[in-house]
Order: sequence, then C-alpha cells, then structure tokens
Amino acid sequence: MDRQCQLRVLRAGDLNTLCSTQSISAPCVFALICQELGPDRARELLGIDATGHPFNSVMAIVSTPTHTGNPLVNAGALAASSLAPGDTADEKWDFFQQGLSRFAGRLLELDPEGHSSEAASNTRKREIAGLLESHGRSFFDPILATDTHTRQCALRVSAQDLAMIGATLAEGGLNPVTGDRVMDAVPCARALAVMAMAGLYEHSGGWLYDIGLPGKSGVSGGIVNLAPGKGGLVQQPASISAADSQKDRLGQAEVLVALSEADRFGLAHGSLSVAFSLEGTLHRR
Repeated sequence: MDRQCQLRVLRAGDLNTLCSTQSISAPCVFALICQELGPDRARELLGIDATGHPFNSVMAIVSTPTHTGNPLVNAGALAASSLAPGDTADEKWDFFQQGLSRFAGRLLELDPEGHSSEAASNTRKREIAGLLESHGRSFFDPILATDTHTRQCALRVSAQDLAMIGATLAEGGLNPVTGDRVMDAVPCARALAVMAMAGLYEHSGGWLYDIGLPGKSGVSGGIVNLAPGKGGLVQQPASISAADSQKDRLGQAEVLVALSEADRFGLAHGSLSVAFSLEGTLHRR
C-alpha cells in the first residue's frame, strides 16, 4: 500500500537554473530497466558490484565478470541504454525521456546544444560501446545506444527537478507531488543499493562511510543524496566552473546530514540546494 505522506520542501538558493542531468540520470535508468526486465535479469546483464576503478575505466570492462561493472559506470550505463524497450533508437529514447520526466513530475526537454557538444566529443564512450559489443554486452547497435545514452545525459533539469527525482526514488517510485506511481518499489530499492556501492565510483566507500546516505554525483557538479523512505537532498552549483570539489561537497553533505532529526532531515547551507522530505505513516492492508 502506498505511503500516506506530508510533503515538506526546504529550499536555499536559486532552484531554477538549468543544467544537464549527466550521469545523475543513471540510477533512474537502472530502475527503469529493472522494472522492465526484473531485478534478477538486470543484475545478470549489467552487474551490480563496485569496480574500484574510475567511471570510464577500460580495465574494469576487461576484468569484471559481466564486463559492464555496474549500471552507474560508463560501461554499465551504456549497456543499460541498449536494453530499453523498442526496436528503434527513437523508441528507446522516448522510453527514457518519458520515464525520467515522470520521476521529475514534468516533461524534461533535451538541451540540443549540450547534446551536440557531447556527441561530438564522446569518443571514449563510443570506444567503450564497441568493446562491450565485442564481449556480447551491447544489446542494440552500439553507436545508436551511445547516442541514446548521450541524450538521456543532456536533459535539462533544475535543482528542484533533481530533488524531485531523488524523492521519487527514495519513496519507492511514488512521486510525492504528482502522486504518480512511476514504478514498483523493488526496482527503486535495487537502484538505491547500487548508488550506495558505486554512486561516486571509486570514492563510494568513503562517501557512504562519512555521509551515511546513498549518493550520485554528476560531471555538471551536482550531487543527489537519498534518505530511503524520507526524501532527496540535492546540492547543485550555478555552473560547472562554480562546482565544488568533491572534498568540499563532502564537507557540505556532512553539515547537511548533521542537521537532520530522527524522523526527517532539513537543509540550510551554501550554494544551490533543495530537499524534499517525506513524513508519514505506512498504511498496510
């Protein structure tokens, strides 16, 4: 039975500046694939374990049993993009755009300039996609799958959008504002587990040790932290040039988490940031 919850929104800074989703979209993409294939099949095809290597490591592709590592590193994220339902690249792209939009509670639009720029410079991702194909781990044309992945990373989002996405994941697939049941709770739980293990790649262990919440960083400078069953907390700089270093973001997150209470968490710190906190009682049949 869905949670009956009261929505609390805490804001600081400019919530409406748009940036691209980048790899912050990856946990939602994995959850969507889990919903389609089932968590066990998704685990078999994409892997779930931390690689201990950087996000774009070729060594991890060669050395891990699945050759994908997990759905949050480049190899696993590209493989996940290739698994979307649909016979064409446009159908796969529509699946992800609509799914991510339901997480955010509004239609997320593509940044055409950002997409064009990334598509012109994603040589490494194309190489990884080709390597995946050689290992039988690309489940669609690797070039088209790479473009689908590039587009899902170039959706325009604000800090508030990212917080809504996080809150929906944390609430087990229920969007707390629209009331839309985006997906079942189990795929979201699996995505949270992978975030805890690999959301900050080779630094994930340190992040979880110090912060205690699953997190996912993105090259645009943002980071999403999730408190399962409670809400999403986002730090988002005004621009990539203003993005804090990982060490600075770690310090900010420590402050934010320290402000939490037993049954909710709040935020009051620094740059562009927003949190959705969900409170309520779980009613069972």
